[in-house]
Amino acid sequence: MKPSEALSSAQAMVNGIPREFLDQMGPLVDGYMPIVFHALVRFGRWNEILNSDSVHYGGTGKGNLGQVKASGGNATVTLPPLATIMLEYAG
Repeated sequence: MKPSEALSSAQAMVNGIPREFLDQMGPLVDGYMPIVFHALVRFGRWNEILNSDSVHYGGTGKGNLGQVKASGGNATVTLPPLATIMLEYAG
């Protein structure tokens, strides 16, 4: 499946859940809501928008060199010690 197909299918499924059902049965469908995020994790690139271990903040500079690439449901992410990183989906 292509990344665009996976993302649109996941979004269509989430959008197809009636609002009234969510209001009454929210805890039962809670597991379906992250499906779009799982599709994002499976494919694409992620920009590292914050790395508190960056040399700019006095850290060691360990990180992901600005980007993480996911393929086939896997990604290698460097997690610096005692630091926080934030990733933003880039497509």
